[in-house]
Amino acid sequence: GSVSVDFSALLEDTELAELLPSWIEDLREQPGLMLPAMGLAMHQVLSELQSQPGVEATAFPLVAVRILNYEPVTAMKSLKAPQYGKFVAIRGTVVRVSNIKPLVTRLAFQCIACRTDQVLVLPDGKYVIPAKCLAERCRSHSFTPLRNSPLTETTDWQTVRIQELSNLGEDQREAGRIPRTVEVELTADMVDSCVPGDLVSVAAIVKASGVEDGVGKSKDKCTFVIYLEANSLSNGKTDVTLSTHANSPGVQVEFSVKDLYA
Repeated sequence: GSVSVDFSALLEDTELAELLPSWIEDLREQPGLMLPAMGLAMHQVLSELQSQPGVEATAFPLVAVRILNYEPVTAMKSLKAPQYGKFVAIRGTVVRVSNIKPLVTRLAFQCIACRTDQVLVLPDGKYVIPAKCLAERCRSHSFTPLRNSPLTETTDWQTVRIQELSNLGEDQREAGRIPRTVEVELTADMVDSCVPGDLVSVAAIVKASGVEDGVGKSKDKCTFVIYLEANSLSNGKTDVTLSTHANSPGVQVEFSVKDLYA
């Protein structure tokens, strides 16, 4: 399950500021540690509520905290190498949505020699195999993945492409340029939460994936593509309307079918 937490409410929490004065910077610089810690704290709160008399016990093995209305909003042109691993927020228009697929988060393996089972966590869904068998006297390095094992866990996974919003206040050098886009990965309860044309706000961790392109000498280069691993997605479900300056009229941005499926 997941619990939504408003970032502005956290800013107003004086007790949190006293206990963790650097939590804002820690969340921005180390989201991989802060977000699970917040989920663990929420799990502890729910566990204490369940211990009260008259409350029905419910099993919730994992609680994900969704940060809503995170600030500041980062421009897509700033999503570069220095932002890798940081927690950011972007806004844009959804221009492409993929099909929903199962993503393996934990995979069970069985040793071919002694039939001992073990479970590995697959970081970012990347397939890895055990280094050795857990049995004390077994030295086998051959394993069979148990895809149908009850120990194997999967979650829903989907990618969406988000296009930046045009701004009349931008530099003239930006005029006529193709709008930037970024791929965003959605998991669990966030999948199927938007369609092409929706204006969304996303809080996410900046990630990088390796690509293989080029021939000859260029194939030895380490090339990566920036993408976002979403923590929360807020869908406005309204027309894409931008107000630039106080004395300037709003600009209605319209997309054709060709633009949405480009």
